[in-house]
Amino acid sequence: MNKLNMIFIKQILTGLTLMFSVSICFAQPSNDECRFATRINESEQYCSEDNEFTNVGATADPSFPAAINACVFLEFSNGVWFSFTPRNFAVNIRVFGEGNGGTMRSPKVLLFDDCNNFIACSPGNQGGIVEFIYDNLVPGKPYLIYIESSTGGEGTFKMCINTFK
Repeated sequence: MNKLNMIFIKQILTGLTLMFSVSICFAQPSNDECRFATRINESEQYCSEDNEFTNVGATADPSFPAAINACVFLEFSNGVWFSFTPRNFAVNIRVFGEGNGGTMRSPKVLLFDDCNNFIACSPGNQGGIVEFIYDNLVPGKPYLIYIESSTGGEGTFKMCINTFK
């Protein structure tokens, strides 16, 4: 093989490596769709690590008219999904973003009892922390949590879930 062919092959391999690296950097989270929700097995006293979750690269979800009417600043543009099965009647969900265990800005929390049935939401805020309390769960029934941020506010976050009576 001559020197020109070696340079050409090297450039192709470098280009392919760069394309692969860029696609990894912008890959969507595994829980970007409801059907792939990340399971939280222990919801009585659960807290993730700082920066454990992300909505960077998440794609738009269908909008839910009931949620848009009930919740403030919803965009359904970058949410990620989680599931849990409570043992108690109430839940406190806290999301810690920018400056508090993550980089996400203006987090919002929505609760669903299946992928298409919105139940309730946090009021949302422009800060880095949001807390959501709901006290009408059915113990043993699976629920879904949808976490999103403002557009352009995507980032990492810490999430805590505590169920109680």
